[in-house]
Amino acid sequence: MVKQNHLEDSLIDMENETEIDEKQKLKAEERKVKKTLEISHTLDHLYTMGKQNLTPFMNDAADVWFIMSRFNFAFKV
Repeated sequence: MVKQNHLEDSLIDMENETEIDEKQKLKAEERKVKKTLEISHTLDHLYTMGKQNLTPFMNDAADVWFIMSRFNFAFKV
């Protein structure tokens, strides 16, 4: 009887640990997504401000470079 209760308690503890691990993984994923969105928003803002201030000096090559560097950065995060 004591062994059965101990096994049931152990099983409940394992289930609780699994739930906690899943919650931690979800929270970590949410933080990662939020950080990526913040970085993306900041890059968009900087690009817009730069384009407004440097329009006479920018060309298509600069736009292509910016877009490519942004995608490379997004995949590294």
